[in-house]
Amino acid sequence: MKNKEITHGNFNIPLRFQKNTPIEQNLINDLELINTQEKTNIPVVDYLFKPTNELGKKSLNQWNCYTSDVNFLKESQKLYNNIDDLQEKRDVIDDMLKTWKNIKGIQKFDERFQYIEWERLAFLNSYAIFMYFLSFLNITAPIMQLIAPLMAFILPFFLLKAAGIPVSMDKYTEILKKIMSTNALYKLVTSFNEVDAKQKVTMLVTVGLYFYNLYQNLLSCYKFYSNSFFIIEKLNSIKEYLNYTINQITLFENKIKPYHTYQSFLKDLSSRKEKLQNLHDNLQFLPSKFYDASTIPSYGYIMKYFYDFHNSEDINELIEYSFGFNGYINNLVGIKQNIKLNNIHKTIYSNKNVSKIKKVYHPSLSNECIKNNINLKKSIILTGPNAAGKTTLLKSTIINILFSQQVGFGFYQSCTLNPFDYFHCYINIPDSVSRDSLFQAEVRRCKEILDTITSKPTARHFCVFDELYSGTNPYEAISSAYSYLNHITKNTNIKFVLTTHYIRLCKLFKKHKKITNYKMKVEVDKNDKPKYSYKIKKGVSQIKGGISILRDLKYPNDIILEAKNILDKL
Repeated sequence: MKNKEITHGNFNIPLRFQKNTPIEQNLINDLELINTQEKTNIPVVDYLFKPTNELGKKSLNQWNCYTSDVNFLKESQKLYNNIDDLQEKRDVIDDMLKTWKNIKGIQKFDERFQYIEWERLAFLNSYAIFMYFLSFLNITAPIMQLIAPLMAFILPFFLLKAAGIPVSMDKYTEILKKIMSTNALYKLVTSFNEVDAKQKVTMLVTVGLYFYNLYQNLLSCYKFYSNSFFIIEKLNSIKEYLNYTINQITLFENKIKPYHTYQSFLKDLSSRKEKLQNLHDNLQFLPSKFYDASTIPSYGYIMKYFYDFHNSEDINELIEYSFGFNGYINNLVGIKQNIKLNNIHKTIYSNKNVSKIKKVYHPSLSNECIKNNINLKKSIILTGPNAAGKTTLLKSTIINILFSQQVGFGFYQSCTLNPFDYFHCYINIPDSVSRDSLFQAEVRRCKEILDTITSKPTARHFCVFDELYSGTNPYEAISSAYSYLNHITKNTNIKFVLTTHYIRLCKLFKKHKKITNYKMKVEVDKNDKPKYSYKIKKGVSQIKGGISILRDLKYPNDIILEAKNILDKL
């Protein structure tokens, strides 16, 4: 509750209101979709949504699922093309984030702002009338103490008059002298030298306590005034943010009203908007300046609402929901920016067993990079030397198909897609000293994929395999990979892209009806140094680039020459 960490509460993006499938955690990790292994790297989703503030970055965690609902994806495409007027006020959002962190992070809140600290009576802090009287006492306490000695002179006269006792001014002066003769402050002034040491100490202590108490009351009053400036400043920030958010929600409501698949989200959004509006209306009449004439009678409400913003679970949940909404809007603005820059293009959906992507590229690369065409009419085995771009192309394919099933756009020129129901990833398989060897970990991952395919035989599955079964010897790796891939492709709903260095495996699938061999186009110069084009073409690569990498890393010549001689004999 009092954690300064900003969350999105129970806000859910529209995608989560549809029938959706969570992206497997290993897929998120392997593709570095939302989080990265190195802090210097940028998550892949950042390139699509371009978050520009903390809320936008937090909202990226919502995009950990996808859908095969074509109607929703088509309506989303229309929406993203119609949000040019959805402008953000970054200063308002940043100011609110700072304000909210300040309020939620205040230590010893009740003590600092002079609320009731006793838990049994703490409920009174949420009552405006009680807070008004408490504030009144905090303001007037020093004044009351200052006039208390004067009241001691005047009050007896009025009490005598009220009692009907006739009294003249001379008589009252005489009575007053008798009363004041027992007053420590009076005796300190008139007869300090006439009393003994013990009485002098008593008089000094009494007067000292009086002035100390006066000092404490003045300090408390100053603290109250200082806190009031702080509180009104924070409430002004909240009011401005609520007004901005309500206007954003109203604008977005109007945009999604025509879309049938957005109605569940719209209903939830409208309900939250009503609560935000009520909260805004309650704050609207509060003064925006401390010295405003309306401030004094509003003290009770000012203190009540500030207390509620720190302690109320309902308000906390509502504000966090608004953070989620504004984070989502920040993501949509990023999508629109990519559309305008022609970085991403719209997906065309088909109910045929076809998936074709033209000029696809990895989101982290610039729009001017080398692009490739991918046709998944058949599954693909991709060969090529190290650093030729095999794994990047493999990742580009699955990432952009995922984006196509999240937002209806991808980093390509065009894409015709029959959506997949499940995605499977075999990249960066970790070995474990405490559990599995590398090969055991690979086998385990493949078995998990196989179990899902077996349990969902009518669903469409897309798999990517990077160096399948590379953790064992080549003979068993090739035989195991062949039998595994041959088995899963018996189901026409399965498509995969595999990268491999095993030429023999490619030859085994040469005449397979459901699998095609592709290679990374590479040329070798007279010094046996490969020149990478990063383009694919049909066929099997015979080029070996490992020794070239040894040379690039300045290995000793004798190692390079001997390795080359042995390679030529193999």
